[in-house]
Amino acid sequence: MKQKYIKSVLQIFSILILFAACNQETYNLTGFKKKNVQIKSITKTDSFLTVTILKNFWSNSGSFDFFKKDTAKPFSIQKISGINPTDSSVTFYINSRNLNNFQHIDSFNLVIKLLDEKNDIFIDSIITNNPFFIPPFTFKSLGGLLGYWPLTNNFNDYSGNLNHGKTNGNLIFSQIPGTNLTGTQFDGNSNISIPNSKTLNPSEYTISAFILPSTISDKDNLSVPISKRDWSGWGGGIEFMIYTIDKQNFGTRIIWESSGQGVYLSNVTKPFGTPTLMVITHDLNYIKIYINGNLTDSTPSGGPINGNVNEVSIGRRGTGGNHAFTGYMRDVAVWDHALTASEIQSIYQLYK
Repeated sequence: MKQKYIKSVLQIFSILILFAACNQETYNLTGFKKKNVQIKSITKTDSFLTVTILKNFWSNSGSFDFFKKDTAKPFSIQKISGINPTDSSVTFYINSRNLNNFQHIDSFNLVIKLLDEKNDIFIDSIITNNPFFIPPFTFKSLGGLLGYWPLTNNFNDYSGNLNHGKTNGNLIFSQIPGTNLTGTQFDGNSNISIPNSKTLNPSEYTISAFILPSTISDKDNLSVPISKRDWSGWGGGIEFMIYTIDKQNFGTRIIWESSGQGVYLSNVTKPFGTPTLMVITHDLNYIKIYINGNLTDSTPSGGPINGNVNEVSIGRRGTGGNHAFTGYMRDVAVWDHALTASEIQSIYQLYK
């Protein structure tokens, strides 16, 4: 009797095990004999990254971990919760705007981690191209770049035109206060000189520079970040200046020569010690000033710029001249045409 009872219990137990196995098999992945998860597809839907996974075990939580190639730390982690535990196919919609700098990453490694009912972790990963990738902005991408001096670790021209700079005085590469950016620190007694060339005599132009003026100690209350004008101050050319409005603030002054010499003073002020993107454009009709991506001033230009044989000087009015700049500067660039407002905004986005 006892043996029959034991036999019956074993038979019932075997049936339960078989039933459980069959029940799990109803949502098994094809070819898998044990618990597994698999990323089936990654596609783009509007602003969402659409990810479909397959799984063959009970799970309702986990995470998506996003890695740049060849990095050990994820740049973003998106938690998974609230999914049907027994679904074998699940689609997720991840807002690409919630992923840090996602649009500037050309490809990434996506890792899915799912927890089962015992909190054991099951993982799958895939390396894929980013469907939201936008190539990062470069100064060259705007076209017509005549000179570009980043001023972050040397004084070379990165436009491809070989307009390399030569230093005069003491210049230091240093972090620009209030930013995480490196630039060149000017001590009020130094400059970078760039020899005259055909490429640096445009009839129209845009000048862009990211500056932080510390002070203006010049007796005339003037300071010159960029100039292509005779060091004596005689004659025309192109000159981007700042001037003292009061002890706390500076304004912008432009000098140019087209049909005659022009001078324009802007009353738009910025505090000393403030990182500022300054952009000056000159076309056949207008000179415009943009501060931090916004148009602040516009005045008639009088036509095309007259060329000259003077050097380009960054940091004062020509080598040996006065009105030296004190503060920090980087990303000095010159184009052969007037950039549009949207293009100037794209430059400003680099510093936000």
